[in-house]
Amino acid sequence: MGFKENGSVYSHCNAWAACAEALLGRGELAFRTFMDYQPIVRNDEAEIREIEPYVLGAQVQAEPFIQPGRGRNPWVTGSATWTWLAATQYILGIRPEYHGLRIDPCIPPSWKSFTATRCFRDILYHIEVANPHDLCRVKRLTAGRSGNCRLCGPPARGPKAEGEGPGGPGRRSIPDPQPQRPRPRAGLKSHQT
Repeated sequence: MGFKENGSVYSHCNAWAACAEALLGRGELAFRTFMDYQPIVRNDEAEIREIEPYVLGAQVQAEPFIQPGRGRNPWVTGSATWTWLAATQYILGIRPEYHGLRIDPCIPPSWKSFTATRCFRDILYHIEVANPHDLCRVKRLTAGRSGNCRLCGPPARGPKAEGEGPGGPGRRSIPDPQPQRPRPRAGLKSHQT
């Protein structure tokens, strides 16, 4: 009986479920769904799981198999990529789009704040999200000017952007007018012909 194709639970769908909950605005459920399939929560089941406790497997055996819960194909799965996207682009809500960088977090209400740094189109964004009123979503973000700024285009003048939810203000930084450029990695040289 083939393991991968017959009766396994493929791991991509776990990340997709977390993304869907975030898109629906259910931050608590998005984060709980995300955490439920993380390898670290299965450390007490290492003898069943049979893969490293810090890596995702492509799939987990289901009931028709002798050992349900056993993971397979670690290190070679797209599930790791989907998990990264669920965390960064849907729960933290920092998504690259054609017209700019979208900042649209959907976090558990218990998170008071988070910070992130994201390089996008050679601009280094320092993002701060404050959640003083225990919300899943910030309803309105502005960048020192009137209007909705969930989609950040080229850098605006001024160092801070203000966010405002139904209960009050939050904050995130936007790049300075003179954005920092990422430095080339050590040891990498450009080859010209």
